[in-house]
Amino acid sequence: MKTWMLLTMLAQDPIMYEDQKTCELAMMKLNTAADNTSVCIPAGIQEPKVTVTDPLALFEQMMNMVTEMNINLNKPPKEVDIQEE
Repeated sequence: MKTWMLLTMLAQDPIMYEDQKTCELAMMKLNTAADNTSVCIPAGIQEPKVTVTDPLALFEQMMNMVTEMNINLNKPPKEVDIQEE
């Protein structure tokens, strides 16, 4: 169970360490921990997440995504995408 939780977390928000020594310490703690125990590993570098709160900027961002999706949907399929029957 611990493995799946770690894989899910790392896929969403990977942990980055400043140096190899800290990374190896975290790896050692994870490798030596029993399956049914909690593990305390060193904290990684936290990058600030950019959030847009301006409603007009959010709307513009959404419209840009819709426009890009529409452009991609209207392109003719590539030769490799066409299945032979």
